[in-house]
Amino acid sequence: MKKLVSLIIAAILMLVTIFVYGPRIKLPVITGEKINEAYKVNTDQRNASIEVLKKIFDKDTAVILGSSELSATDQIGFPSYLFGNRKSEMKMVLMGSGYKQCLHQATAVGAYSDILPKKKVVLILSPQWFTKNGLDPDAYASRFSERLYLEMMDNKNISEKLKKRLTKRLKIYLASDSKQLERINLYERQYFNHNLNPVEHIKNKVFRGFMDFKEDYTLAKQLSSGTTADAGIINKRDINFQRLMGEAQSEGEKACTNNDFGVYDEYYNSYIKDNVNNLKNSNINESYAESPEYDDFKIFLDMCKELDIEPLIVIVPVNGSWYDYTGFPKSGREAYYSKVREICKEYNVKTADFSDKEYEKYFLKDIMHMGWKGWVYFDEAVFNFYNQ
Repeated sequence: MKKLVSLIIAAILMLVTIFVYGPRIKLPVITGEKINEAYKVNTDQRNASIEVLKKIFDKDTAVILGSSELSATDQIGFPSYLFGNRKSEMKMVLMGSGYKQCLHQATAVGAYSDILPKKKVVLILSPQWFTKNGLDPDAYASRFSERLYLEMMDNKNISEKLKKRLTKRLKIYLASDSKQLERINLYERQYFNHNLNPVEHIKNKVFRGFMDFKEDYTLAKQLSSGTTADAGIINKRDINFQRLMGEAQSEGEKACTNNDFGVYDEYYNSYIKDNVNNLKNSNINESYAESPEYDDFKIFLDMCKELDIEPLIVIVPVNGSWYDYTGFPKSGREAYYSKVREICKEYNVKTADFSDKEYEKYFLKDIMHMGWKGWVYFDEAVFNFYNQ
């Protein structure tokens, strides 16, 4: 009985604390020895914790937004290997995973704007985002960060017009997730109409407090108690991209020995080998010319524009040999390159355009993700962008 009473009292105290002190209950999830680990742990929880990001961003940090290519563990030129040392004069913090495309990253920029080093950010675009139907709503819903969305909505430097535009698009993606959609509708009333009743207001505060607490608790468990061994380059003057490119060429040659597509052996054996004949000319009717992702890309650029953030847009090529084999028309992929360039020109933003690398072996490691040489090209472009 005493135990039950204690639990009830503890629960009441937690609710009162959340109500009194607002939605920002923070755990001391990152101190001392955990800081280095946090540079390398690219998780949803780390990437949605502004308090943690404040501690790992400094004037020498490049913030890299992208999707599944950022989940790699390569060496040679992979950013978190080469520039993942917190003592280095140049660091790259990777933020993204599969299905985190333009709308997610627009939300993230809105959340991060006050802490972005040098008011700069890098976005890696993948051609495969720009399909006719766009991102699958269920895939988006599985990656949706309510915490980042609320941080963005709290940003008073973003116009209500842009917040409404992003939210409208967001609701389309979350249409099949009734719980998430119900909460988004509640936030719309809170931020745009300001007509929550007292019960709803308390409900929002309690939910947000528990959400912050839960995410920080998860992050605390993700960070190991020990330190990650330092790797990479400490001094900017020690960076030799020509030497790294030679090493990347050698590693690519060692990894790709059983096919003519420049795809590493394990990937080819797992996903292509047994079905290679059926895949020939299987994409002859495909194109990246039309996609709702282009509108989401414009939302990302408008977010940067309103917040006075300078983006570098990285245009990743397709694997030309593989796309030719599957019959994917050159016109359908050239339309993507041209359209992205035009949009970037319209917004007057810089690009690292690698569309001319379609046939350069080892730029990609498979049929879509950057590989050995691709990361070295990328590193050099980002290094120059942040050190101009």
